[in-house]
Amino acid sequence: MVKNVLKFFQKKSPPEVKEGPKEIIVKYDDLGGTGVKNYGGYLEEDYLSKMKGTERADIFDQMRRGDSNVKMLLSAVKNPIKSANWDVTPGDDSDQAFEDAEFIKHVLFDDMMKPFHQFLSEALTIVEFGFSPFEITHKAVVDHPKYKSYIGLKNLAWRSPRTIERWNIDRSSEQLISITQISEGDAGKFIDIPSQFILLFNLEQEGANFEGVSLLRACYGNWLRKNNYLKLNAAGIEKFAIPTPIVEVPDNKENSPEFTRLLMSSRNLLLTKKTSLQYPRAGHSL
Repeated sequence: MVKNVLKFFQKKSPPEVKEGPKEIIVKYDDLGGTGVKNYGGYLEEDYLSKMKGTERADIFDQMRRGDSNVKMLLSAVKNPIKSANWDVTPGDDSDQAFEDAEFIKHVLFDDMMKPFHQFLSEALTIVEFGFSPFEITHKAVVDHPKYKSYIGLKNLAWRSPRTIERWNIDRSSEQLISITQISEGDAGKFIDIPSQFILLFNLEQEGANFEGVSLLRACYGNWLRKNNYLKLNAAGIEKFAIPTPIVEVPDNKENSPEFTRLLMSSRNLLLTKKTSLQYPRAGHSL
């Protein structure tokens, strides 16, 4: 017994292990998901109810249009990008790469319905809205003097984030299938745009949250409080900027209807100023 115990605690060199082929376990299908809250095409990622869907986009639109500080912030981010020189660089030094680069420059800068600087300005609305969608439309060009016949881009048409109602995704893969847009104006109809014809820019996308995160989202609380404080301050200035009127009451007018109306209007005015009302005697100032 003692001998077996001693052998158990005696140091031994580890036995030689001949390594054979190892089994590699792989998995081809996803089991979990990104965790993005998408219910029937409506994203529910933000904890504030106002910061969801088209209402969220409407608030960001108010912020960028009505606040000088927000406008200055957006200009500081966008203007350097807009003022840059945009070009298409060949992928390598081959003649084919240079020809491809020239063709792409022609399509983007010269051949679309809208100028490139307008497209760039619309694409940069990702800063305030968090995402910027475009609908791709093509056109057939026949017998071009340089590039012969080809399929080009007719337009990259901006679709306002204020009109994007739903994000329709495949439940198993969480890939975007289409977006549902509410057409504004007299038509007011729902339009589904397939994802294969969508060019989507977004800011800080996490998983299947195609709306991204707006740069103005963190500014919303400060913007809301500042607006409320300004309204209260303006109301106070307006209230105390109105002077107290002084009138002369003629003799023998104490019991007249005019005097009664004067007392009522004076009482209402003075009570709004949180002061007391003293009834004057005839011939004295009120």
